[in-house]
Amino acid sequence: MKTSECIGEILGMFVFIYIALTHTEPLIIVTGLFVGMMIAASLGSKSYLNPGFVIGDYAQGELVEGGNSVDGRDATSYIGCELIGVVLAIILVHIKNEMK
Repeated sequence: MKTSECIGEILGMFVFIYIALTHTEPLIIVTGLFVGMMIAASLGSKSYLNPGFVIGDYAQGELVEGGNSVDGRDATSYIGCELIGVVLAIILVHIKNEMK
């Protein structure tokens, strides 16, 4: 997994989760998902933004890079980067709520 892909997953998940935690309107949340996916895709990521999709594609052998199936380390990297984005969004929301 390239560093840019990891950054894409982190930023994509961060944007999506932050918007989902700070808004209640479905259209805004869907827009956050779309923006997160576009950020991740623009940095070369596969824009999974969901550890469940990574696990499913890896289990079916569909998690490929450059035409070759990837190993468990790359799948773990995707999941780890996604979780980092989630944790950063939660921390920012917590800080924002504490400042009120």
